[in-house]
Amino acid sequence: MSSQGTPWQEEPLTSRPQLPLEAAILGLVGWGVLIFYMTAQVLLSFTLEHGRWLELKLSLESYLLLLGLILHVQWRRVERLVWESGLGRPWWLMLADCLSFVTTFWACGTLFHMLLL
Repeated sequence: MSSQGTPWQEEPLTSRPQLPLEAAILGLVGWGVLIFYMTAQVLLSFTLEHGRWLELKLSLESYLLLLGLILHVQWRRVERLVWESGLGRPWWLMLADCLSFVTTFWACGTLFHMLLL
C-alpha cells in the first residue's frame, strides 16, 4: 500500500458556490419593485382608456420608465454578482429581466400613445 491513501481522500471536498448575500438581497428587493412596476403600469394603462387627467398620466408614465431603467441596471448588477461567485444565471433572474423588459416596452408604447392623443 502506498502512503498516499485512497483516491477519494486525496481530492479536497469542493462545495457548490453559494449565492452572494448582496445578490440575494438585491434580487429580493428588485422583485418587490418589479411587482410594483408591473401593477402601476397595468393600472395606468387601464385608466388611459378614459382619457382624463392626461398630464398626470404622462408624468407618471415618465417616472415608470425611469423606474424600468433602474430595474434593468439592477438586474445587471445582480447578474454580475452571481457570475463573479461562479454560478450560472438563475431562472428567477432571467424571468425578472424578461418581465422588466416587457413592462418597459409596454410603458414606451403607452407613452407614445398618450403623446398622440
